[in-house]
Amino acid sequence: IDLASGYWQLEVEPSDRLKTAFVIPSGLYEFETMPFGLTNALATFQRLTQQALDDLIPKHCLIYPDDAIAHGRTADKHLHNPSGVLSRLAEAGLKLNPTKCSFMRIEVKYLGHVISRLGVSCGPVKGA
Repeated sequence: IDLASGYWQLEVEPSDRLKTAFVIPSGLYEFETMPFGLTNALATFQRLTQQALDDLIPKHCLIYPDDAIAHGRTADKHLHNPSGVLSRLAEAGLKLNPTKCSFMRIEVKYLGHVISRLGVSCGPVKGA
């Protein structure tokens, strides 16, 4: 499950927007949503996703910044667990990138590893 545009989904508090200000020839601008590159952007985003899925991790899902994986040992759990994850993400106001989401997979690539019913193995090595 891929979260769309990661940090851009997080609103910067109006009182903190001045801290994101930058100047270009056409004027002074401030971010209304969390830009990439802020010192605490990753921690803030991770905290939000962790809180949204708190009691589902690690038994029913795993999440690493903007990529979640819902899992189950049986077909029934494999059908049920993703719906719980999707509901929690929606309740937190997080949107998905549907073109990068896939469901009911026998094998998935996640964080450079291949996960299947046989366990976890190293993914293919990328050439230089």
